[in-house]
Amino acid sequence: MSLSAANSSMIPLASTKAIEDTLGSATSTIRAKRWLSPANRYRLDTIMRVEADRQSGTIKRGHLAQYIAVSTLLHCTDGWSYLGRSLQALISGDSKSAIHLAYYAELRAAMSILACEGIGVMNTRHFIVDAANSVRELPNPKGTHNFVWDCISWWANDVRSGPYLANLVRPGGQSLETWLAPLGGSTIISAHAQHWFLQWGMDLMLMGDDQRARNEASYRPSGMTGRAEPLLKDALAFVIDLWSALETSHSAGFDEIDRYILRLSLEKAFLGRTGLNPRLHRKRFEAYIRPCVAQHAWSQASQDAWFDFLRRKTAREDSKLFHYSQLSPASTKHAELAVISRACLLLRIASTATQRVFERAGIAKADLEFWRDQVGVHRGFWGLSGPPTPLTDLWADIRDLIADLRLFGATKTTNHHQFTMAHSTALTSIGSCERVALWTMAG
Repeated sequence: MSLSAANSSMIPLASTKAIEDTLGSATSTIRAKRWLSPANRYRLDTIMRVEADRQSGTIKRGHLAQYIAVSTLLHCTDGWSYLGRSLQALISGDSKSAIHLAYYAELRAAMSILACEGIGVMNTRHFIVDAANSVRELPNPKGTHNFVWDCISWWANDVRSGPYLANLVRPGGQSLETWLAPLGGSTIISAHAQHWFLQWGMDLMLMGDDQRARNEASYRPSGMTGRAEPLLKDALAFVIDLWSALETSHSAGFDEIDRYILRLSLEKAFLGRTGLNPRLHRKRFEAYIRPCVAQHAWSQASQDAWFDFLRRKTAREDSKLFHYSQLSPASTKHAELAVISRACLLLRIASTATQRVFERAGIAKADLEFWRDQVGVHRGFWGLSGPPTPLTDLWADIRDLIADLRLFGATKTTNHHQFTMAHSTALTSIGSCERVALWTMAG
């Protein structure tokens, strides 16, 4: 499946700048602690009202543009929520629910990314934001799942996807484009960006094209295939790895994931340039990447630490997220881990894309305190004493969780009942992925 010719000709008119300007025009509403004005026609019953208005030719363009602009953050937050529920299902031995929930995490991540680019996904009729507080309807209708995949696929193949990824990923607080400047900058990552976008969203392709597969995941009873659930020890090891990859710092970034993306990017670039495997030709690879490290005005100790990481002298294995994300959605082995991994990586991109849109729109972190407190209090991250300062201290709960899970894993116990009895509160923390959205946007 692909975008129709008519839709393809209009999609390039969608504008991130228009989203930023639309969001910026709504600053007073957000500072009044609401996402949309009470007068916004599409605040409630969105799909029904949009359809009624488009049929009567009375679409309120400003209202719909504002709806799409704020959906950037809300889709992203919902995606992290779905991912958390998926992890809880995984640890509870319910792989089918884990797959179902992770798929919707991936879908929401993609919808967030598209909204950041000015593409509003509705039901079958979709819109682009082409100017501040203005929308245009795409001419050809298409179902949500198919349309989202078609747009992600189109975007991955667009020339802008390389620079887009290279500026969102920031290992060590420096953009991927800066890291790669001695080798040619974002131009050398374009092919890799295309590959990663298509890989991290591949479940959208399967579910979008295959209504049967979607129905099987959503409506058919579990347990008939005799498919074995993942062992508890494997599920725990995966959860530890995923949360470790999401470790943040006071910069509120994705420090761990991003440094793995950098290393993989350099290895792929070296292979593409020389045709040689960097792990088998270490000296040449080290000479190739040394300028990328040396360009930074860091201490010698910091440069040495980065150089050792990039040449796999330290942390030799990548996060499991990158291994599992490569597995086909049609694979029956580790299917739940694969979908969760792809959803997590796509949410990482959606999070920084949303953060950048809000920053450029002039929405300060203080303006988002109403949303921060709503999510934090309702999810039980803090009580009457208020949120931790800085918000990145929410990581401390996860650091303790990882330590507890490692201790339990060391016992080699594979019994779900024993785990639940010993660590009942851990199930809540395992699924508390909304905290990632909080420390990214409001930390």
